Amino acid sequence: MSARNRKPHTADASILPGATAFSKDHEVNHHDWLIDTMLALPSIFDPLVQATTIQRPYTKARMPGMWALAYLCFVMSKMVDVQPWYSSVTRGKNPMAFWERLGFVGCPPAYGTVYARFCELEERADAFRDTAGVLIRLARSFEPRIGQNIHVDSCEAETHAKLHHDDAGCDHPDCVAAREAGQEISAPRVERMSTKETGALRQEAIKAQSPDPEERREIAWTDLEASEQQQRIGRELRRHKVNKHWYLSRDLDAGVRAYVRNGKKIKFWPGYYNQKFIDHLMGAAVYIPVESASINEHTIYMEHYPTLVEVLGAEPLNVIADRGFDIKAVRMMHTKRGVGSCVALRDHPNQPADRDTELLDRNGVPRCQGCGGETRVVNVDCTEYPVVFYECMVPVTDGCFGRKRMRCSVDWRRLGPLMETDPVYHELRESHSEYERVHGHMRRRYRIGGDNVDMRPFRLGRGCQQLRAHAAVLIEWLRIDYRQGWLPGMTPVPVEATRDRANAERWWNGMLEKRRALGLDLPYGPAAHREGLGELLPPSERDE
Repeated sequence: MSARNRKPHTADASILPGATAFSKDHEVNHHDWLIDTMLALPSIFDPLVQATTIQRPYTKARMPGMWALAYLCFVMSKMVDVQPWYSSVTRGKNPMAFWERLGFVGCPPAYGTVYARFCELEERADAFRDTAGVLIRLARSFEPRIGQNIHVDSCEAETHAKLHHDDAGCDHPDCVAAREAGQEISAPRVERMSTKETGALRQEAIKAQSPDPEERREIAWTDLEASEQQQRIGRELRRHKVNKHWYLSRDLDAGVRAYVRNGKKIKFWPGYYNQKFIDHLMGAAVYIPVESASINEHTIYMEHYPTLVEVLGAEPLNVIADRGFDIKAVRMMHTKRGVGSCVALRDHPNQPADRDTELLDRNGVPRCQGCGGETRVVNVDCTEYPVVFYECMVPVTDGCFGRKRMRCSVDWRRLGPLMETDPVYHELRESHSEYERVHGHMRRRYRIGGDNVDMRPFRLGRGCQQLRAHAAVLIEWLRIDYRQGWLPGMTPVPVEATRDRANAERWWNGMLEKRRALGLDLPYGPAAHREGLGELLPPSERDE
C-alpha cells in the first residue's frame, strides 16, 4: 500500500521490549567490541574512515590512524571531555595497545593532537549520520516495521557559556541613565534554569488552552527580541536581547529561552535543542538534530524532516508528537507526503479544538451530505491536493449512497491519513510519553543533551554537540544490529514484537462514549433538520 494512497488501520504499532537494554549485555559495552565489530565491516566502515581522514593542503602528511573510530570509542566511554578519556586509554605499561588497533604506529598521539583532530571531525559530522543511516536501513531490510512510526520529542542541552548582562552596551533606558550618572547598573538577575524546570515549563505552555497567544507566552517563554554577533576586547561574542536588556554569551551558536512569571521573575536557559526522532518499534533514536534554543521546535522539525526520510530510506507512516507540533504547516506537510499526524489538538485563536461544523465534527469525522450522520473514511489520496474519500455509515436517504470526497484543506488539522477515530491513533498517542525515556538513555549512555555541569562539554558551539549526537546514534544502531543478528555474516534473531492495546482501547472507548454523550453519533445539520433526523445546530453551538 503506497503511503500516498492509504486506507485506515494500515499502521502496525508493535513494540520490541528490551531492544535497547544494553546494560544486560556486557559484550557490547566495551570499546574492544566496538573496534572489532567496525573493523569487521569494511563495506560500512571504510566510507566513514575515508570521509573523516582530513589532510590540509600544503601541510606535512599526518600520522596514519582512524580518528573516526577513536572518536566513537570516546563517545562510548561516557566521558564528556577528551583529557580524562585520553589519560585512561594511554596509561599503563603498554600505552600503544589501544592506538595500535586503530592503525597508529610509533608512539601514541599527543593529547593536543587528539583534541585538535576530534575538533576537526565536527566538519565531517554528516559522515557519522550517513553511516548510522546505513545501519538503520540495513535493519529495515530485515524488519520493515522499523521507521513506520516515528516519535518526535525535544530535550534541552545546556551550553557551558554563561549569560552576562552587557553593562557597557545595553540600551535599556534604566541602564543608559545609570551609566550617564556613573551609578551601578541594576539589571534583571541572570539565573540559569535547570533543564528539568525548563521541561516542566515548556510542557505547561504546550498544554495551555488559552486562545490568547500573549497569555500563553506569559505562562512560559518570551521570544528573543534580537540577537547579533559583536567583537569585544579582541574576541567574538553573541548578544541576545530579552525584555529590552542585552546579554552577552561566549557561545556564538547557542540560543536563549527566557521564562517569565507574571512579567516579573526571569530565568534564562542558554543552549540548544536536541530533537530526537525515535523509532516506535525499537525505542531507539534514528536521527538527532541539534539546533539553537532560540528556534521553535516545529521549525527545527520541518527543516530536518527531509533528512529523516533520507536516513530511513522511506517516508514514515505516522509521526507522533505533543501539542507543540499542532501547527497547520506541519500537518499540511505530513498529509501531502502521505504521513499520518498523531498530534493532539490544542486551542488556536478562532479555532477551538472542540468545534463541530456542518462538514466536519471535532474528531475529524466528515458528516454525510445526505443525512448529516457519521461517515466511514475509506481511503486518503495524498497528492499536492489531498482528498479524503468517505461513505455514510447508516444510509437513509438517496443522498447518502455512494462514495463522497472532501479536500483535506477544509481542515488540515483534522483530515489526514491517520484519523482520530482510528484505534491506531490512540495506541500511538497513548504510548508517546513512554518514549521520553530515550532522553535519559542517551544522556546516560553517550552524554548527549547535557543538563548539568558534569554532563555538558566544556567546548562551545553547535558542532561539538551535533557530532556527538550523530556518533551516539551510530553506536546505538550498531549495538541493535549486532544483538538482532542483522549485520553481514550473522544469523538474524526472530523478532518477537508485542502490542499493548489495553490503555489504547480505554482511550478509544472513552472517545466513543463522549461522542455518544454529545450526540455526535446522531445526524445534525441542515440535511438532518430537513429530513427530520436531527437538530439543525452542531453540538458545539447548542445552548447548554
